[in-house]
Amino acid sequence: MPRKNPLPDTELGIGKRLTQFRAEFRLSREDIARIAQVPADILTRVELARMPLRYDDARKILGALGSPHPRLVWPDLRPINPLWLADGREPVQLEWPLLLPRIDALELPPSLRFSRFVEMHRDLLVALTADEPDAELPESWLWPYLLHLTGLQLKAGKLEEAILRVENLFRSSAERLASRSQRAADCLKRYYAPWPDWAKRFSSRTALTEISVSANLTIMKSPLAQLRERLNQATAAKGGKAKLAEYLKAPRPCVSDWLSGKREPSGETTLRLLQWVEQQERQQNKSPGSALTQPEPKTQSKASNEKKPKSGRKKE
Repeated sequence: MPRKNPLPDTELGIGKRLTQFRAEFRLSREDIARIAQVPADILTRVELARMPLRYDDARKILGALGSPHPRLVWPDLRPINPLWLADGREPVQLEWPLLLPRIDALELPPSLRFSRFVEMHRDLLVALTADEPDAELPESWLWPYLLHLTGLQLKAGKLEEAILRVENLFRSSAERLASRSQRAADCLKRYYAPWPDWAKRFSSRTALTEISVSANLTIMKSPLAQLRERLNQATAAKGGKAKLAEYLKAPRPCVSDWLSGKREPSGETTLRLLQWVEQQERQQNKSPGSALTQPEPKTQSKASNEKKPKSGRKKE
């Protein structure tokens, strides 16, 4: 017997595209469920058209399909097109890290269907998934995109530092060997070839041969590294880390890991860290003698020095 109240064709198409994607990359439902943090039974029911795909689950699944995975070819910053999942509109993969905000940030009901969300925001999604994205974000999308931007800036800063380290290592080694190694000379020539104005680019930073690697890295230091330095200075006084942990409502070990660089904070946490350190720095500027100022070493007065026994005088 045919089922009562069958799902619309839109929901059936979403289930089929999910199934096809999994089959192409030989991914199990458990694989996607584990990465997306969506129960596997929900994926099963969506693929078999037994239930519609909710927006928040779709957001997580799209993020999972665009994340690094041994069987996936998509790089980290190139997510899957939500319009492809909704109705098959190409391209499947986007050329920039589009963000679909969380359901609570948009103040939408948790039960909202993904297909309904696409219907409500189709013009915006079409503009965002164009070859040259040109859209005006709704007001409710601004805070999520600020957090998204912050996270990307932190990644870019770390990547730039890593690139500069590799660049320093290669360039200095190749230049030392080029005079006696044809292979090194060829590598150096190929290194310069794509950028004819390479020397001009480096002159703006000061040639790497004239400044140490650490000095160049200081010039190119990532925003997160700069923020970490400010935080470490602001929490140097006794009780500083506890004060920061209380402000963030975060465990002390997490704060210690962020300050040491063992872990990276999320975009939202980074903004809160920045707000806190700016607040502390403003207070410091208003009262130079506050706890953030390291006390001057105590010097003994002339009178106290005179009272001290002058040991060693007899030997003179």
